[in-house]
Amino acid sequence: MDINDIKKIELYGPTNLTKNFIYYPPRTSVDTASSVKYLTVMHIMTKKPGPDWYLNFEKYLKMDSYQNIADKIQVLEDNELQEILEKQEKILGKAKISTNEQEYEKIIERLKGHPQIHIV
Repeated sequence: MDINDIKKIELYGPTNLTKNFIYYPPRTSVDTASSVKYLTVMHIMTKKPGPDWYLNFEKYLKMDSYQNIADKIQVLEDNELQEILEKQEKILGKAKISTNEQEYEKIIERLKGHPQIHIV
């Protein structure tokens, strides 16, 4: 699927987490780490996390290709995911991608940065 085929990307998270990581647009390099939207766009654009994402964030924010993707992304609170977090102590996310043709939805059980993900 090409990014140009996508009309909308909705990212859902537990209410408490979403409130803390909704910061957009980032105003400093430190802010980029608290912006799900910024980090999602950077992953789509470069697929390579690294210091460049933080050191050059102002450059990326001004790029048309960045803005084209960012305009399609919404970060939304999800009460059901919050309830799962509170009752089961499980952090889940949900993503919905809408194209002109169809809609895709996926529950994400291991979010990037989740404490149970180990980097080897």
